[in-house]
Amino acid sequence: MMVMPEFQHKSGEAQSPEKPVFDGGAFTIEFLSSNPAGFEVRTEKTLLPSQMGKLNLTPEEKTILREGTVGDVEFAIRAAFGDISTPSEDPHIQSIRNRIESEYLTPEQISEIQDELEARLRKEALRERFEHKRSKEQLEYLKAMGKSRKVGIGRVHEEGNALVIDEQYPVPFALYSLFSKADQREEILRRCRLAGTAVIVRTKDGKLVVQHRSDQNKSYGDIPGASAAGLFDGTLNRRDPGTLQRVGTGEVVRNAMLEAKQEIGVNYFGPEPSVDTESVKEFAAQKLESESGERDIADLKITGFARDRVKPHFEFMLFAQSRLDANEFLREARRAQKQEKKTGYDFAESFFFIEAAPQAIQSLLAKVKCPLPPTHAAAFVAAGYNMVLENQGVEQAEQWRTGMEQEIQRNWTEIDEIVKNYYLEHPEALERNAGANPNGYDADFLPEDQGLPSLNSELVRLHLESDIEKSIEEAFLFDIDGVITDPDEKRITQVELLDSIIRRLELGYPIGFNTGRAINWVSERVINPLRQRILERKKSLKMLSNIFLSGEYGGTWMEFDKKGNGYVYMNQNISIPLQFQEEIRRMIANKYLYAMFYDEDKKTMVSAEMNPGFNLEEFKEVQKEFYEDVKALIAANGLTNQIRVDNTTIATDIEDATAGKRLGTKKFLEWLRKKRIKPELFRVFGDSAADEEMAEELDINGRNAEYWFVGKELGKKERRFRVLTPQKNFSQLTCQALRELDPVA
Repeated sequence: MMVMPEFQHKSGEAQSPEKPVFDGGAFTIEFLSSNPAGFEVRTEKTLLPSQMGKLNLTPEEKTILREGTVGDVEFAIRAAFGDISTPSEDPHIQSIRNRIESEYLTPEQISEIQDELEARLRKEALRERFEHKRSKEQLEYLKAMGKSRKVGIGRVHEEGNALVIDEQYPVPFALYSLFSKADQREEILRRCRLAGTAVIVRTKDGKLVVQHRSDQNKSYGDIPGASAAGLFDGTLNRRDPGTLQRVGTGEVVRNAMLEAKQEIGVNYFGPEPSVDTESVKEFAAQKLESESGERDIADLKITGFARDRVKPHFEFMLFAQSRLDANEFLREARRAQKQEKKTGYDFAESFFFIEAAPQAIQSLLAKVKCPLPPTHAAAFVAAGYNMVLENQGVEQAEQWRTGMEQEIQRNWTEIDEIVKNYYLEHPEALERNAGANPNGYDADFLPEDQGLPSLNSELVRLHLESDIEKSIEEAFLFDIDGVITDPDEKRITQVELLDSIIRRLELGYPIGFNTGRAINWVSERVINPLRQRILERKKSLKMLSNIFLSGEYGGTWMEFDKKGNGYVYMNQNISIPLQFQEEIRRMIANKYLYAMFYDEDKKTMVSAEMNPGFNLEEFKEVQKEFYEDVKALIAANGLTNQIRVDNTTIATDIEDATAGKRLGTKKFLEWLRKKRIKPELFRVFGDSAADEEMAEELDINGRNAEYWFVGKELGKKERRFRVLTPQKNFSQLTCQALRELDPVA
């Protein structure tokens, strides 16, 4: 449940005034800067692990720590070397388990045990000679996730315009992950309460960057979040062995911008903070190592300090000014995402923009029924407070803060009520969400699984997302037969083709399929294999929301939601007269049944398709005769101005005169406009004269297009767009071309 009981201050923690300056229920803001330039930060002392004292655990807690510590490292080794089996009777591993059961454990001892266990498991993995050994980068990533030291902090107080950390100490991430819970004993919480940063970025054209957190997040999935956020990594102090480098203003800035670079691809090139010499040097080194020459973030200030009551930790809140406008920001983030080497356990967050105005923040935090992670919400409060402070002064900023406090508490109470009532009305949902909180929102489950609306639907309802047409490097528009599927086997025969499509979907590139085929046929032969391949690679079906499928030459179409569910739509104004359909059916049965069949799946058009296994060259000759017979039948029925006939590689299509590849392309453009996506380049793939209409329609609409012809003969005529005609044919060429265009090295 998001709204927590009234907070009671305990000794040994961050000290604040008697009452926090902002109580958001699930979070509190302990300090909020009334200086438009923000806070400075410094640390008085750092502690050695041995100075932290012994950690006294109950038998139950020791069991949790034992299984969690062993499980974390075993998972890391399996991820690196394959699905190994580690016998529980292994005497060395059993010895390690016994040591973990000792009465007292310090964070240092936990790290030592993890090191020893990992070495043993690695030896076991190598002995088993696994064939599917994964990359060194994956192992390093998982090791860092499982056992890296993070920064824990004790008392914090305010001196003038500075936040002073009385003491800081190293905390193994595993300890925090296992024990940092709202109902945990205070003795343990004091030992594993970490510090992190959450930064809100404002673009040059006055927008705020909001993350749309991936539905693959273990907690707080498919909800809005800060522009970037993350916990402090503990950096060892070379001058004082065993201790961590002290957190100062430079360290706070460095951590915030490392997260920003990793998550949204921007870099800080503003003035250097000058509080802690070691922090500044570390930060400067990071800047020099940056790959980008862009001056992305011009100014960065520390606006406050918050506490998360749900997953207890502290957060420094920052507000950044970007030198980029929203579209430039999108391009830079996409470029960084393409260059980022993913380990296979990373996933990309997307983001959207809202107006950089206190009113927009108010709607995001007090009206959207998808709650932000607590300290991310706090960071937006601090950003809004700072904006009012800059423009209207302290008095107006305080009024805004007071109003926001009440509205956020009310909104999260309403969210909890929605979830509670949903479970009362749908008890099967509570059974499905095993372990969920029955009385309110639970961060471990997606909003829609708890009866809450999706984030996208909320943005539409509140007209909150800034109306920016998002520039993206490229979009792809494919014919199906002979381009995606093999013309003889009528299915995808190139698995590599599916992987190429998946890579582009992951990068957010829109992909359109434009065909005369029925939606059902394409779903069975293309979408279902693609869906299966996505699941085989343990990726999210959310990427299917980047696909648009036009069937029956624009007469029907299919769109996908964020869960990968498809929805079919039909143009009721396009239909072939039933009497004419019956005459075509009889013609095929009486004269052409040996070479073709009538496609009964079509809803708005008629198709006579080549029989499976029939020779493609022979079909072309039969197709010519059939074409003339159909034209004569159209004239006899007085339908010359209403119906058109098109020959494709493996079929003859009879459709309404307004239907065709042009109409399907128009539908694709409408879908892109609805999603506010503007590709800089359209790559069109086809194998027939009709497919060329896709590139022509894009050119007519002022779009930059290039046409990849993968058929056998391309007619000569003057064209206003670039045409590429490689040597191979059909889906083999499509696969080769996508390999050459592959955005991922």
